Amino acid sequence: MVGNPILRKIMACTATANLFNSMAGAIDIVFLIRVLHVRPADTGLLFALAALGGIAGGVLSGRMARWLGSGLQRGPDQLPAVHLPAAADGPEPEPAAALT
Repeated sequence: MVGNPILRKIMACTATANLFNSMAGAIDIVFLIRVLHVRPADTGLLFALAALGGIAGGVLSGRMARWLGSGLQRGPDQLPAVHLPAAADGPEPEPAAALT
């Protein structure tokens, strides 16, 4: 993996992002407790709720992927219809002579 230049760049980018995200997460706790005066128990509850939200998002995305996959297996003509509103045009531009 280290021999492949593309994977090496992806690995370096991921490692750097993980390092700085971990540093930001540690500073978040200090900021919440010392600056915003959030109780430590409430800070822990906030992080626990964020973790539960991530888990719920993962479960819902898996269900959505299975639903879309089963829909694509049926064929595009059998998917539910999605009606999107037509894009509204913006205001008409004024003639250049009227601007002077």
